[in-house]
Amino acid sequence: AIPQLKESLGEDLATILQRSFLLSVLEKMPVFTHLSPSQRGKIADSMEMKKYAASKRLEGSERIVIVVDGVVTYNCAGAIKKLMRGEWCQDEACTVLEDFVGHTEKASKSAEIKGLQAGAPSGCRVA
Repeated sequence: AIPQLKESLGEDLATILQRSFLLSVLEKMPVFTHLSPSQRGKIADSMEMKKYAASKRLEGSERIVIVVDGVVTYNCAGAIKKLMRGEWCQDEACTVLEDFVGHTEKASKSAEIKGLQAGAPSGCRVA
């Protein structure tokens, strides 16, 4: 099946599948539901993939973190919580934007981006 996919989609199959995955997550995020598919596509195309070894702290400059592979952990009121593949967290500015555009439901776990850490045993890959 993979050779047929490569033949149909080209040699960069991993990039196409990764983009499709990011689009599916962005579609679920309340802050982006008002955007068109092409606008969400531009966001997905601009996202940078980063890989972190187990126990490494994630850099704190991102507004949104989407878990692509592995597990991301964070401390919530003294308890270690996990974000799994396809889950995301966002900073306060995105939450304020959600409220502004009329979305109050929270579809993913809330975590402060500055306190994220790659989970064990294999770390994580995030966008």
